[in-house]
Amino acid sequence: MKVSIPLLFIILFVTGCATLASTDSTTQHTSCYTPLSKKDIAELRKHFRIDTLIVQDTHVGYVANAPIDGRRYCMIPDNVILEKWNGGQTQYYALARNATLLSDSTIIQYTLLLPSDTFSNSFEDGMWFYVRFNKKKITYEANQKPAGASKKPSVNGTGIYRYEADSLYKVSAQQNDVAFRKVAKEGFYYLPPPGRLFNIYPISEIR
Repeated sequence: MKVSIPLLFIILFVTGCATLASTDSTTQHTSCYTPLSKKDIAELRKHFRIDTLIVQDTHVGYVANAPIDGRRYCMIPDNVILEKWNGGQTQYYALARNATLLSDSTIIQYTLLLPSDTFSNSFEDGMWFYVRFNKKKITYEANQKPAGASKKPSVNGTGIYRYEADSLYKVSAQQNDVAFRKVAKEGFYYLPPPGRLFNIYPISEIR
């Protein structure tokens, strides 16, 4: 399904707000991209400066930011736009607000947004938080750490760490939503930088 630029803005904005309002899931249940039409791209190129981020044999990554005439507002600010060649056809996609390019060939989509972390996609020190269970719901309390614990503890790579008996233990080597649900119980947790649960997708999988 292809959507117009104004409708795309509404979808992306509402998705972000809905995610922050939910406390019983760590995952944003949305695709990491939305298809754009050639008309949408033509309008963007007409009114906004398009900066190239990456150039590969099968795709190009752009970002639309500063308006050319100085009066317009970009409907998809800071969203990465992909131009792909699939089976001889050129197709365009706007990445979701919680997704960005991790490399020339991969996309990272952050799936844990805590109330104190509405817009940023990176924490240099990682993220401490406390998990509570209320019936079947999970509540996350951002920036909560045990007394005396280091803000940026020394850990062994990416993963999920739980604080127990005055020590930090690695309970999963994966740092995504599925892994967290397998080990989740009430208590303090630490996620190394970028302080998120996240999924990684090859750009080649976008169709």
